[in-house]
Amino acid sequence: MSNLFDSDNYPTVEPEVLTIGDRWLWKRTDLGSDYPPASHALSYNARLQGAGSTAISITATESGDDYLVEVASATTAGYTAGTYSWSAYITRSSDSQRIQIDSGDFVIKTNLATSTADPRTHAEKMVDHLESTLESLAQKLTTSYSVSDRS
Repeated sequence: MSNLFDSDNYPTVEPEVLTIGDRWLWKRTDLGSDYPPASHALSYNARLQGAGSTAISITATESGDDYLVEVASATTAGYTAGTYSWSAYITRSSDSQRIQIDSGDFVIKTNLATSTADPRTHAEKMVDHLESTLESLAQKLTTSYSVSDRS
């Protein structure tokens, strides 16, 4: 595995899953030729689905022709777990005009080292609940039975 603290090894796409309390790192190497970092800026805005008031704003830094996204562990420690919809924007420095260039979703997971919350997904919890209910129901149904005139 390569050293992910080295920007040469950063992923070149936005991650699909991030963890609270971890350092978030990625870079965009595909934008610099059309939007040179010297005269443009890359930023991200994300909103927690189902809770529009919970938002995250990230501004990339420039590194040659690349845009680096680096969010410190201390910053992500205060974020809320859940699924977020995000948009990426390029802003032209000369007149502050902005365009959306990309969008998607990512999941922010709880930090298993610090959280006491149940790490299962809602679907996993529901499957466990349904299995428990079916087992309980099956036991009740088999406590008595009848064959012909005998019980």
